[in-house]
Amino acid sequence: MKAFGILVSLFVLGLAVAAAQPRPTTGFAAGTIAITRQGAMSFTFVSSTDDDVKTFTGQIKQLEGKYVLEDSTNNTMYKLDDQDKAKSYDGQKVKVTGTLDANTNTIHISSIEAA
Repeated sequence: MKAFGILVSLFVLGLAVAAAQPRPTTGFAAGTIAITRQGAMSFTFVSSTDDDVKTFTGQIKQLEGKYVLEDSTNNTMYKLDDQDKAKSYDGQKVKVTGTLDANTNTIHISSIEAA
């Protein structure tokens, strides 16, 4: 029973350490706890950032009060997560570097520059 209490304490400590880590824009974080038959315990924290940073080109436009990137080549519109960065390029052709959240069709902007 004592080992179970220690296990729970280590798990809670692991969660606290994981919560204190800087969070990537996209990616995952996971932890595992292992107990050997001899009673030795270990905690492993794994984190990874998504390396799918891409460059998107198109024109910044305002649509229903929000700035979007219109890619006329692919006939696609992307939502932009940083409206303040996008605002200064309103109406301009740009290159946006960032990661795409395919579920929401939103680009998480790393940088924007005039094309």
